[in-house]
Amino acid sequence: RKRFLIDDDEFLLTIGFGGDPEERAVVQLPQIVNLLRSLPVVVAFRFHPKHPDKEMLWVEACLSGLDTIDARRLNLNDLNIASNMVVAEWTSQDPYKALLCGIPTATLLFPERFPLGSGEMFDDYERRIGVGFPSGIPPIVAMSLAWGASTPEELKGLIQYVIRNEADAKAKTIERALSFRDLARPGAAECMAHEFMKYIG
Repeated sequence: RKRFLIDDDEFLLTIGFGGDPEERAVVQLPQIVNLLRSLPVVVAFRFHPKHPDKEMLWVEACLSGLDTIDARRLNLNDLNIASNMVVAEWTSQDPYKALLCGIPTATLLFPERFPLGSGEMFDDYERRIGVGFPSGIPPIVAMSLAWGASTPEELKGLIQYVIRNEADAKAKTIERALSFRDLARPGAAECMAHEFMKYIG
């Protein structure tokens, strides 16, 4: 925060976009920029490093008129910890790290349907069902549905809530994180793999 001259009373919002399918971030960015125009935030946009249009998306973000910082090369863990709030895709593991550090974290669940470059319609709900999430609800949202943003309006409401009630939001985040704290213990990956093998082995 010192490096970018962000004062303690300023609200740093980190937004992480996924890379698959690539059209999703392209559709999301203008929707998110539009909802942020009326909010008192400093924004750190993070585009997936393998996204083929990441430079184009970055230029678009810079031209948005929002108060932004260039966080493209920052360590993401450091950035998340420095943030007042993190918004990210359900496909990423980084939101879980932010959650475990007590940073209020919202999950992007929109847009649910959008056209791919091939002309086919992509259905994110079907993808979530396909990877095995009960009712299509990712684990990071399952323990508290209110933190999943299914529309830009819902995301705006969550950001406004954290801006106005950050202490309460942090307390709720710590409660949410309890469900995932075992993920941070040494050997967690091996334990999970062992459990998975019981079902697929």
